[in-house]
Amino acid sequence: SVGGRCRIIIIITHGVLGDYNRLVKVKSTLQQQQVIVFGIAVRRFSVTLQEDIDTGAALKPVVSAPADDHFVSLMIDEVPAEVLKGLCDPASRWGKFVASTGSGSIGLP
Repeated sequence: SVGGRCRIIIIITHGVLGDYNRLVKVKSTLQQQQVIVFGIAVRRFSVTLQEDIDTGAALKPVVSAPADDHFVSLMIDEVPAEVLKGLCDPASRWGKFVASTGSGSIGLP
């Protein structure tokens, strides 16, 4: 972290990642710089469709490890409550990874 601040990237997508190969290539650079990468696959409906599964399958290799902890599939209306409001809360799903960087530990492989 820089100046005690955690560096994160949140990739929010619906459908195919247009720059997937580029993201895979820069993943190691992001890991070296201790940047935590989260991914959100945005669903249009409350049920998960095959296109949502495909989006998740493409996004998971790009996020920090463990991928299941750094990835979520949500409807757009759920993003603020499920992710953004809890990002700085060390008790939340993703907040625990952000908070852990203050001690020099990071959730990357």
